[in-house]
Amino acid sequence: MPHRKWSETRAFLAIALCGFPAAACFGGESTADSVVAGAAEQLDRRLEESGFSGAFLIAQRGEIVLARGYGYADAAKEREITPTTAFWTASVAKNFTAAAVLHLVDAGKITLDQPVTRYLEGLPADWNTMTIHHVLSHSSGIGQKYAADRKDDRHRALAAIAALPLADPPGAGWRYSNDGFSLLAMLVEVVSGRSYEDYLADELFAAAGLDNTGFWARPPQGALAELPGMERRIGKSDWGRRGATGIASSVEDLYKWWQALSSGRIVSAESVDRMLSPQADVRSGLTVGYGWFQEATTAGEPVLWTRGTDESGENAIVLVLPERAVVIVGASHVNEEAGKDPPTRRWAWEVVETLSR
Repeated sequence: MPHRKWSETRAFLAIALCGFPAAACFGGESTADSVVAGAAEQLDRRLEESGFSGAFLIAQRGEIVLARGYGYADAAKEREITPTTAFWTASVAKNFTAAAVLHLVDAGKITLDQPVTRYLEGLPADWNTMTIHHVLSHSSGIGQKYAADRKDDRHRALAAIAALPLADPPGAGWRYSNDGFSLLAMLVEVVSGRSYEDYLADELFAAAGLDNTGFWARPPQGALAELPGMERRIGKSDWGRRGATGIASSVEDLYKWWQALSSGRIVSAESVDRMLSPQADVRSGLTVGYGWFQEATTAGEPVLWTRGTDESGENAIVLVLPERAVVIVGASHVNEEAGKDPPTRRWAWEVVETLSR
């Protein structure tokens, strides 16, 4: 897709930028069109028939047309999943971390062209040209080695990442990296003087009005779906689950997050533009901003998305069709088919395909 800046698509997302309920922005009782309502109804039916376990939400111009949970949040089948049930969202956390970094930029504490070595000690000399922008856009050259996993101390996690040889020189190309976003979480702590969790909770989550969103080391207080095989690890400090992953949220909260982010209530309009606009090429037709990807449908309609998946089963997506002002959110702890896209991603893109016909 062409490298269209987010600012050039804002006219198509008036409701997101309005920041108020649909009636306040458009003066009508309903703002969702029949095509979107029909696609939501079809998704609802297919999810139920398939035995999907998780939650989905679809909204257009601020009106929620589908918000429903499917299945149970626990193995005993005592708690039904609802739109307010929290799920671990894997790499969706990266968009929160990116927003935290840009929040510090807006506050004048850092700039994107500064090297990460200015703030994080003990990094090799060949990292000196690696900027914060490089890390945010996955063009730092840091590989995908999960070096920070199961490290409970920030200094030990930083040393483990620093011991990795760079896969590419900084800025040479795109290479997805969880460890890079763990570095960004460390940057947030060093610059702010607060824990990663405190900074995001106080500066981002509170501003967005998130009711059931939390962290691996500090899980949300409300309903949380079980993540089989991982329950003993949840609640413990793990730098592999800080910055790159490790945030639990509900589809309702993820939708509120999108509304707050896109309306400029979290970071400045300039920072929103940086997050959502192409910053690096992934492959033909796919680009990446800061925590968000950009591509187009077969009809050329722009699509924005942030998504996550993990071998533990957690998977989630927030997908936006700016020209239709449509937001699709899905979350689940069941990734049924190895080697295929996780179910939330498949179902979300099925809705996109339905709307594109």
